[in-house]
Amino acid sequence: MKFLTAIFLILTLVKSPAGVNSDHLMGKWVIKNEEGIVEIIKSGDKYYGKIVWLKEANDKFGNPRTDEKNPDVSLQKRPLLGIIILHELAYNQTKKQWEGTAYSPRNGQTVQTIINLQDLNTINVMGYVGSTFFSKTEIWKRKI
Repeated sequence: MKFLTAIFLILTLVKSPAGVNSDHLMGKWVIKNEEGIVEIIKSGDKYYGKIVWLKEANDKFGNPRTDEKNPDVSLQKRPLLGIIILHELAYNQTKKQWEGTAYSPRNGQTVQTIINLQDLNTINVMGYVGSTFFSKTEIWKRKI
């Protein structure tokens, strides 16, 4: 039993750096392959992430890239730059993680998401549908 308790404590310490509070999520984060930057802000007690920069903000014709894969036809012509892709993230004090939903303009899908702080400048953003067993995780770095 002491062994299991020790393992649990080690995993908890590795998962969440000391002195972390829920507001450590706020800031600008460089997403996968440096293809964009998402700014995470707080509104009330929830967190939201908005696309504030894209490596390829324009299409091959020089027009702003749009949310063409959105299942809502009325949103398909909105520019990707400025859309909110992280919604209603709430900090789970017990698990030391943020939980909410994420929208992916890559495929037009909204999924459940869990964000864990790897260190003060790195987050793991996991998206899943139904069960975390079928999940995908991206590592985002803080824009300094």
